[in-house]
Amino acid sequence: MAKRMSIGYVPQELDDNPGINQYTQYIGRIVTVGVRGMGVAKGRVEQIVNGEMLLQKDDRPNTPPIRISIKDIAMLEPKTIIPVRY
Repeated sequence: MAKRMSIGYVPQELDDNPGINQYTQYIGRIVTVGVRGMGVAKGRVEQIVNGEMLLQKDDRPNTPPIRISIKDIAMLEPKTIIPVRY
């Protein structure tokens, strides 16, 4: 029987990757994201799929979510995500 997907559900392949796992606490919350090469975006974290965070703009509900690569962001403080500096 297939496992039922719910909000906050983390697939096994993400559970094995601790780098992605730190972002799962933000699913369903509104965050500000700084992305290298893109600037800053604010929205609700819908889900994390294939190393990408899907960010839905609350003021534009009919638009598709913004896809942000996990490699381009890093955590600084609660509710704020800033660009990675290499």
